[in-house]
Amino acid sequence: LLIIAYLFKKYIMHFTNIFGPNKDRVFIFGYGSFTNSYIQKFILKNMDAKVHKASLSKNYGYVRKWTEDDNGHVNLGIFPYDKNIISNTNELKDINGVLFEVDAKDFPKIDEYEHKSHIKKELSWDNIVSDFKYPQNKLIIYIPKLPYKKVDILRRIPDIYVQTVMDGFSSFGNDYLNQFMESTD
Repeated sequence: LLIIAYLFKKYIMHFTNIFGPNKDRVFIFGYGSFTNSYIQKFILKNMDAKVHKASLSKNYGYVRKWTEDDNGHVNLGIFPYDKNIISNTNELKDINGVLFEVDAKDFPKIDEYEHKSHIKKELSWDNIVSDFKYPQNKLIIYIPKLPYKKVDILRRIPDIYVQTVMDGFSSFGNDYLNQFMESTD
């Protein structure tokens, strides 16, 4: 009986995902460590997130940069375009990352992971470039709480953090990893 109930639930979830939104599901656009499946599983515990390649459109007007918070922790952030903080390019680029689907009840876990340096912001699906879209479902992005602060990249970024991010992007192939490097300052 438990097996039948489990299969029925999977069957219903499959058709809900095909035919329309599940209001208890929310999508997150991840552009750094959230691209890594181990981070997703660490935060959400026993959850297998459905992950889709996606990009934040350059039309959104943001750039991805390594930044430092007030405690000296280095992480990735996206910031409104400002010609004074772009050094590797004079033009905006799509910011590649991933969309992953979570239960709305899991947000406290994600907020706890991000609360020290990022805030949750709702994002319009019009700003996402992807083959995958559910415009009726809520879409969230986490952005830094603080304004951009320049980092001495060679001296300050922890190797384990860089490796986590690089592993996440490389899991989608070398081209995706290269796109990350070209769109990050």
